[in-house]
Amino acid sequence: MKTKSDARNLLVVFEELIDAPINVTKHFFFPNFNLNNNPRLVHDLKLLESAKFSNQNGAIQIPIQSQDTDIRHQAGRGIYNFPIRLLDPRTRTPASFETTFAFQLNNSTSTDESTNGGSGLTFIIVPDEFTVGRSGPWFAMLNDVCQNDYKAVAVEFDTRKNPEFGDPNDNHIGINLGTIVSTKTINVSDAGVSLKDGSVHRAWIKYDGPQRRMDIYLGLPNQDVYPSNQSSQNPLILLLI
Repeated sequence: MKTKSDARNLLVVFEELIDAPINVTKHFFFPNFNLNNNPRLVHDLKLLESAKFSNQNGAIQIPIQSQDTDIRHQAGRGIYNFPIRLLDPRTRTPASFETTFAFQLNNSTSTDESTNGGSGLTFIIVPDEFTVGRSGPWFAMLNDVCQNDYKAVAVEFDTRKNPEFGDPNDNHIGINLGTIVSTKTINVSDAGVSLKDGSVHRAWIKYDGPQRRMDIYLGLPNQDVYPSNQSSQNPLILLLI
């Protein structure tokens, strides 16, 4: 499986009460990940382990499988290089955020399910800048040294069924709260989507801090327009956390 991700846009809004409400907004946007077009990428982003910039694809991706390296055993992470406060330590109020990104997963290089690539990708919020989890079904989220209180929140786009982790099938989205076992999952086959069909898919993730509500939308292949009428198009996943 070749995994790549591009066009990430993140907006974080934090409201803090002192004498009057104050809105603090952090916004960053990467139209692509081509170093020739944007040399500041190496300053703004940190890539760990097997994650690499691809100037050809304008994406962050796990390298193509080689003879000496099985891509199933590769894991990587790309993180924003500057910490963002997502919780008011005084009121314990979480920040609101929204993000969108495009990704492409391709399992077409082999018909053998046991050798045809990795497990997928995650959008993840983590408390540090150096941890890379295990490969395969762990999605580089967690490793053996992560403590039980490791505060990671992830949205997984999973293309392998691992019954030991409660996966419903090999084509689902899950929300993970500090554990590899998803708190909630949705079978995207029901929406007519195949995550590993080689098409470019776009995801939208919105979190409302005061309401502690997360909405996840997933576009059809090559659909790049945000679902504007949310009253008639429900999110794939809605979770209160």
